[in-house]
Amino acid sequence: MADWMKVFRFGHSILVPTSVNDSKAMLFGLDTGAFSNLLSVRAGRQVSKVNSEDRVRIHGVNGAAAAQHRAE
Repeated sequence: MADWMKVFRFGHSILVPTSVNDSKAMLFGLDTGAFSNLLSVRAGRQVSKVNSEDRVRIHGVNGAAAAQHRAE
């Protein structure tokens, strides 16, 4: 294995190839100011069972997310 990893940068965004459990690699966005790790619903469904989450609201610079989900 190489001593380095290819990363992608778009403006201030950094994406790294990552795998969850035994999934194929997908891009994961690094946010050093975030309070938790987030995956897209599509990526979550590839690695776990995903359920709707009504008790959590996610707000960001661009406003609130329309729907939230939780992986088991």
